Amino acid sequence: MRLSITAISAQEGATSASLATPGQLKGRLGREDAAFEVVDADPGRDLAEQIESLLAGRGPTSRDPVMLYVACPALLSIDGELFLSLDPSSPTVGDALADVAAVLRDGAPGPKLIVLELVDTKLGLDPTRAEVLVRAAEAATEPATNDIELLLGVRPRSAEASSLPLAQAIIAELDALPSGRTLTTRGLYDRLASKLRESVPCLHHARAKVSFELVPGRPGRRDSTSTMPAPRLDVLPRSAPPPAPSPAPPRVEESPRPVATFREVEPLLAPPKAPRTFHPPPPQDEVDLTWTDTGEDWGSMPRVIPLARPLAAPPGASLPPPPMSTGATSSHRGTDGPISSPISGREISPVARYTIEGELLASQGDTDGAIASFRKALSVLGPGGDPHSRADLYARIGELRARYGLAEDAISDFEKALALRPGHIPALESLLLLCASERDWRGVMSAEERLLAALPSDTLRFERLIEFASRWEGEADKPARARLLFERAREMRPHDPIVLEQIRRLTLKSLPPAPRG
Repeated sequence: MRLSITAISAQEGATSASLATPGQLKGRLGREDAAFEVVDADPGRDLAEQIESLLAGRGPTSRDPVMLYVACPALLSIDGELFLSLDPSSPTVGDALADVAAVLRDGAPGPKLIVLELVDTKLGLDPTRAEVLVRAAEAATEPATNDIELLLGVRPRSAEASSLPLAQAIIAELDALPSGRTLTTRGLYDRLASKLRESVPCLHHARAKVSFELVPGRPGRRDSTSTMPAPRLDVLPRSAPPPAPSPAPPRVEESPRPVATFREVEPLLAPPKAPRTFHPPPPQDEVDLTWTDTGEDWGSMPRVIPLARPLAAPPGASLPPPPMSTGATSSHRGTDGPISSPISGREISPVARYTIEGELLASQGDTDGAIASFRKALSVLGPGGDPHSRADLYARIGELRARYGLAEDAISDFEKALALRPGHIPALESLLLLCASERDWRGVMSAEERLLAALPSDTLRFERLIEFASRWEGEADKPARARLLFERAREMRPHDPIVLEQIRRLTLKSLPPAPRG
């Protein structure tokens, strides 16, 4: 079952043309490729209650994706909470987005997506308004915690406030998608980011652990991009006329053709190599420390993927001793015996007790206390304890230290988690974001390569390669690394027009300027 819930405010003064868009979106999502069952929500009733009742009746499983599309004005409370004003007769009353996300999280165990197409009266007047709305939407949905992917589009109120440009753009992208191709939310966002720059000035995407597929791939279908050679690109001299068009090659499994075909110039762009095999990171004693940080290094794969930070000692070597009981009233019955839960009062293991205490202290803003509790749990587990549990605890400590501004300690904690579980995706994601914020580009490269190795599918790897390449060109100003990543993305999808255009653009950018005169 693929379920889509639409909640659209009946705006006063809406034209018949604009009111046709919701029906078009419903019809497009219900077609065979997307295969959603579309259900309308009543804008005059509590949205969270409707979703809760609907999910309880349908009983979606962990394999059933659920999408929610909401189009309405946005309301922000004094404390910054985001509300959805669906009922035009009550413009100052709305549904709390946090409540909507909570019932979606509890009722749908599978992939979840919230698409918000909002109108805000202050957008464009207050330069910080877009950032405030994005933060409020992420605080309400908590994509990383609730596993809810978020696509947010906000536009200012205008004479065409009843139009739905984001919905119209989604319909257009679904119609333009070649048959048999998968379309994820991240892929949709990449396509719309530049197209909607004028009509939707605030467009934001927040990733969840599982990428939501608006159009799923055909089960068992062989990926056509892995069997066809990629077209070779050419950079023509500015004075040369364009080449005559060559006969179109036969279509194989309806793969899209490249936007343009250029004559071959071998030195500028080599044909794609065989697909790489991703491997887990090497042991610490195999780390390549010969990096010289030159332009050539960033444009080639390192011999061995380096760690972001070498570990001075194995995980657990510097942990404090386990806490000891200090009195008869203590609930602790020895370091290995059961103790009482601070919530239910029932007997639980010491590891569970300290983990719960750490989460409670973290939710109350006591970062030091939370870290101390998690370290107590680690000390009870000991160096020989369950590596999965120990990795989770190190990753949690790293997240808290990163939030506290202790970047070096946080990176060390993430590396300890990865030493125990090389494919620990939350630790890799956190390590990548932290290294990028610190502009530690060698650490970014290390985290990227290991994250690519840990991802479960080529679809996710392709999306991340595009994302990483954009950051290397924009933030890091290292176009050689960006081009390398685009070329690796082309190995997965040789005919993707976006990838081909980016490689061509970076190739042109790397050429020396033409001599004058």
